Amino acid sequence: MNMQKMLNPRAILVALAILALLLLAFSFYHQLQQNKPHSQNISILILPDGFQVKAELALTPEQQAKGLMFRASLREDEGMLFIFPSNYTPSFWMKNTLVPLDIVFLDENMKAIALFENVPPCTTEQCAHYYPNQPSSFALELPSFTARKHDLTENSKINYAK
Repeated sequence: MNMQKMLNPRAILVALAILALLLLAFSFYHQLQQNKPHSQNISILILPDGFQVKAELALTPEQQAKGLMFRASLREDEGMLFIFPSNYTPSFWMKNTLVPLDIVFLDENMKAIALFENVPPCTTEQCAHYYPNQPSSFALELPSFTARKHDLTENSKINYAK
């Protein structure tokens, strides 16, 4: 092929336009993947004021260790429900968590036994740990201040949607 045709300004512009469209398509696809639930296991929970939360279920040790790490955002109606074996006292930290959260520890009847509000992300190597003063069957992570906004306090009960 002729070198002059390969360096044709019009051909270069077309190639750059195609490259830009491919980058835009990849960016759009990546954004869609970020907004999809990261787990296929979802439970709808009802907060005390009737507000419904789509909670991803963290069932395995791997899911529980990762939790909501590396999430750039979390909608008000999203959260993560951790399910623990009986007589377990979990400990949470905010390492690699990018958004502040409310952490609600729940007993076997889904009654709140401890609540940590607006827990900030940890940006250092030494992170604070958050844990209930008694064994917990569940923990619910919500976007910061969701608990307060929807009347969720210690001793409140959370229900499953039917």
